[in-house]
Amino acid sequence: MTSSRESTLPEVTEALLKRHLALVGEILSDHVVGDSGAKLIATWTQGRLVASLVGTEDEYAERHRGPGKTPVVQTLLLGQGLCAWIGYHEVWNSARPAGKTKRFSFHSAGLTVHFGYRYNQYKPQMFRAEWTTDGTSYQPGDPANPHWHLDALESLRHDDAAKRASGILATLRREEDETEPRDFSPPVNRNEVRDVVSVQRLSKLHLASAAAWWKGDSASHVRSPTSVRDIQAWVKGTLDHLAGELGRLSTHP
Repeated sequence: MTSSRESTLPEVTEALLKRHLALVGEILSDHVVGDSGAKLIATWTQGRLVASLVGTEDEYAERHRGPGKTPVVQTLLLGQGLCAWIGYHEVWNSARPAGKTKRFSFHSAGLTVHFGYRYNQYKPQMFRAEWTTDGTSYQPGDPANPHWHLDALESLRHDDAAKRASGILATLRREEDETEPRDFSPPVNRNEVRDVVSVQRLSKLHLASAAAWWKGDSASHVRSPTSVRDIQAWVKGTLDHLAGELGRLSTHP
């Protein structure tokens, strides 16, 4: 059994979009440590409206995708001074106006999770939750939406790991290509395995965060929001789930 994705989110007016972004900002604020608060600030970038999470006590972290840094706010104290931080971006395309009314179409929403210390620029991105749409019909084999990405492996990898891994893999390939049998293969130690594994692009995987495969629907992992309420519910549900899961890492009682 297969099915196409749900209908694409209809275009929204500028007034509705402003209300939606304000509500998402309130949802995000509920998961910010302390009284700093947070809100979404919208800017125009290459013809798109990009709303980003900012707070009165935000800091910046390196983005795993895209140039530059992203503002992040504390969401949970993990213990020993280590904190979990979140960043959020929502992107809307400018659609053809209906008369004098500006209209927008949904493009993507992304929530990133970073670990790091306050006042320290090094806050590696651990994973991210995303929901994207290109306005076309999804197929069963397409990447899942909404989905998770695993970024920790690439964020924590040493700068010279790729070069070392390349040398290790070249040696192993030469061993495979040799016509003369060998009595033994060169040992691959723990550090070499770590280097080879660390250069794998696991962040390219789209791990479904909403699917009903047990119902026999092979395309249930690819869907689009049908209203701004869907996006709001997804943000709230994702944050609530993260709060519980990240709490498992906390050393606090």
